[in-house]
Amino acid sequence: MSKKYGRQQLAQRTKPTDNPSSGFIELFADSSNSGKLTILYSNGITEVLAIESILIGGYVREDKDSNGIFITTKYKDVSGVVRKKSVLSGGTSPSYTTRTETYYDTDGTTELYQRVYTLNYSGSDFIGETLNA
Repeated sequence: MSKKYGRQQLAQRTKPTDNPSSGFIELFADSSNSGKLTILYSNGITEVLAIESILIGGYVREDKDSNGIFITTKYKDVSGVVRKKSVLSGGTSPSYTTRTETYYDTDGTTELYQRVYTLNYSGSDFIGETLNA
């Protein structure tokens, strides 16, 4: 691994036409999104890298169902603005089939993107989730 010191600059560009190899990511300054630093995953999914969303200031759970499961979880940044919302849906409680994450801009209302996961079970035991492409 090489070491680089000093300031690194990125020229704005559109999303690359080819995805990085499996196990790698690519960072680029997305010219179609005001030059925001964006991660490109090997499966073609992109995610805006927002430092504010990394600094979790807390979360709140809402919408408790009859089995005591909270259907909605909202994650806030250090300023108290909701930056991510996770919602369970599909199926029947307690075996929901889908979890949808919605990511918000710094204003807390403008949707940036969503990720949808399929929830996996072994019998009635939750064992994990898979990101839908």
